[in-house]
Amino acid sequence: MTDKSIEAIQCSALWAAYGDALGFMTELADRSLVRRRTGVETVMNLRPWKRRIGGRFGIEVPLPAGAYSDDTQLRLATARAIQGDGHFDVEAFSKVELPVWLSYALGAGRATTTAASNLARRDTQWFANFYEEKGLSYVSSGGNGAAMRIQPHVWASRSPSVPSSYLIEVVKNAICTHGHPRAVAGAVFHAVCLGRAMTRLSPLSSIDLVEAVECVGDIPSSIRRDNYLRDFWLPRWEDEAKQSVDEGYKDVVRELKQQVDQATTWLSRAPLAPYAELVELLKLDDASTRGSGTATAVAASAMSILLNDRKPDEILFEIVNTLGTDTDSIGTMAGALIGAVTQEQPPERPQDADLIVRDAERLSNISRRKSVGSFNYPSLLGWEPPKSALDAVAADDDTLLVAALGRATPIDPPLDVPSSKGAYGYQWIKLEFGQTAVVKRRLSGAERQPATHRQGELLGQVSDSPSKESREPEHRPVENANAPKARLAQEEDKATTNSGAKYGLDDSLDLDRLTAEAIQSHFDSTIIGEHIRALADGPHPVDRSIAYVAIIAKALVARRRRTA
Repeated sequence: MTDKSIEAIQCSALWAAYGDALGFMTELADRSLVRRRTGVETVMNLRPWKRRIGGRFGIEVPLPAGAYSDDTQLRLATARAIQGDGHFDVEAFSKVELPVWLSYALGAGRATTTAASNLARRDTQWFANFYEEKGLSYVSSGGNGAAMRIQPHVWASRSPSVPSSYLIEVVKNAICTHGHPRAVAGAVFHAVCLGRAMTRLSPLSSIDLVEAVECVGDIPSSIRRDNYLRDFWLPRWEDEAKQSVDEGYKDVVRELKQQVDQATTWLSRAPLAPYAELVELLKLDDASTRGSGTATAVAASAMSILLNDRKPDEILFEIVNTLGTDTDSIGTMAGALIGAVTQEQPPERPQDADLIVRDAERLSNISRRKSVGSFNYPSLLGWEPPKSALDAVAADDDTLLVAALGRATPIDPPLDVPSSKGAYGYQWIKLEFGQTAVVKRRLSGAERQPATHRQGELLGQVSDSPSKESREPEHRPVENANAPKARLAQEEDKATTNSGAKYGLDDSLDLDRLTAEAIQSHFDSTIIGEHIRALADGPHPVDRSIAYVAIIAKALVARRRRTA
């Protein structure tokens, strides 16, 4: 990878956050609401503004200039879950990052928040997150909540020009929260377009969009090549969706082809054709299709092609000021594509720009097979996700502890939100590794560490290098050579703590107790078989059986590694 390629990754990350920050100010707003939020009717620069958070009965919170939404938040979370060797730790992303994210989410979509809440349950795994709540279901969630966060997979890829080098990880990331083929297809389409832009360092063409659609057609075969997806996710999905995966993606590919044809027709008249025409063609402002995973990805790619004739920031200004569309997500995806080509930083720095640059540098080092550290997540064997968003943040003297993400320093005094469930509020904080966030936390009666977390499980940081101490303040030294085996022993000990009495069919089917007993029995096959049969006869038989097997497998691997 050349120096230009490294700059392309950093600029892509910065422009993605810049497009998100611009579009966040106009998201789901009419002209009068934009004026109330920002003091201007047309957004042409980053500026401090106010946004109501917490729903209808929430409060207005001041946001600094450059504040970004859930798009960039989950992009940073995705990047943390990519280990130093380039492997995407989908379990850490789904069981740690997403549940904790609920405590600091800004502008989040309903599907992603519902999915994250469901993943906080111990018996829900990333490959079995088939939620259904108040008319919203996993298999019907086809928005762009996945597409807007998957860029780190491409940035960390050793071969961004080869979609197969990152496609399956993009798919796994997407299906953690979204089950409709439209959402997964949009994520893959955007990833392929970004990979092409990074490889050539020049604007996309209409042909690139057509070829990206062809890669979307490869999703079913990629799913069948992955053991977890083929054996656990696919049978349940086809049962819930009441169609084969081939049929589902065939329909979406047909839809994508039509959208690309419409965008190509529009581009043939560009740069004279206004963006409003593309919005109408793709129905980007239609309430029933706004935020579509495919349509927004196509729109972002089409707008990035205008780099041949227009300035980068002008393209984003037109996107974010076309109200009634998903301004921040289209802006962030277009920004990622624009930055990869321009190799110039945006005219203004988004919030946490230094962190974003360091994060992009780490991903570029991974792509070049350099030795870099991984985020130090708590052991998943002992990890308990916060029971609610309020349980993710705890006070510790003058600092705060954010579950799994580590220590944080308050920036401003908290803003109270009186509630019948007890006082809570929102507060701007800065985490040790440099990310700022406004967190929802208890303000009285619970100003202490939640009972479900030990301090060691609350703290997690990025290590700078496997062999030397950190150079950056957000990093910490890596353990010595004997530490991994010691940690594995501790993980297995956690799994056997508080084991229950001898299992009986009349007892509650508690996963903690069942897995603890299986581990204590030295993985006795008869006991494990009895447990699985009982789980199969209980509530949520498939999901709970899969969760049980996953926990047992992790513990068995930990023991084998410890005794090796």
